[in-house]
Amino acid sequence: SRYERKSFLWHWHKEIELTILLQGEMQYQINDTVYHLREGDGMFCNSNILHSGSSYQGSDCIYISTTFHPRFIYGYENSILQSKYVDKIIGDSSLTGCHLSADIPWQKEILQTLTKIWEMSQSPSPAYEMQMQLLLSHIWLNLWENATFGQPEPAVNVQKSMDRLKKILSYIQSHYTEKITLADIAAQVNICQSECCRFFKKHMNQSPLEYIKTVKSKLEQ
Repeated sequence: SRYERKSFLWHWHKEIELTILLQGEMQYQINDTVYHLREGDGMFCNSNILHSGSSYQGSDCIYISTTFHPRFIYGYENSILQSKYVDKIIGDSSLTGCHLSADIPWQKEILQTLTKIWEMSQSPSPAYEMQMQLLLSHIWLNLWENATFGQPEPAVNVQKSMDRLKKILSYIQSHYTEKITLADIAAQVNICQSECCRFFKKHMNQSPLEYIKTVKSKLEQ
């Protein structure tokens, strides 16, 4: 409920995002996939993946997100940790995210570690940074050992759609203080206005102009 309209805007970043739901229910969307999270569930969201979150049926919830750059795991460029353990995960286009459930042992272990990270952050010890790196490395190894890799590449049109959507969202979020028209938005991705509106509604469940109002209400408050 701290968010306007009980949701946070679509965004993406280089950092990995690990989320655990402490109370209530929420919807966590990665690209075209919507995950229904219940108390105790979690999410792994990969680097540079489009994602957003919202209230489930108007209810409130409490969640904690741990966000960190992959470099925190591998240390320096071209290290063996990067090439063998990190690039395999962040470079796998089929591994956009993973719903974490306490019913699956290795995922339960990750959720328990995320809880420990949260508890540690409330009262940091003198060795807090080193302990944090060890815990995140433990989570990463768990993902590396258990996540499903090597799945078929996503269809070209799916990736193209996500790239197109990112361009539109970036443009709106960078120019929301100006007067933006549908023609302006369509021009960013070289499609006609009617196709732009149809495409945007399909992925965002609202028109581009409705989304602009949403962005303004969130970013100007």
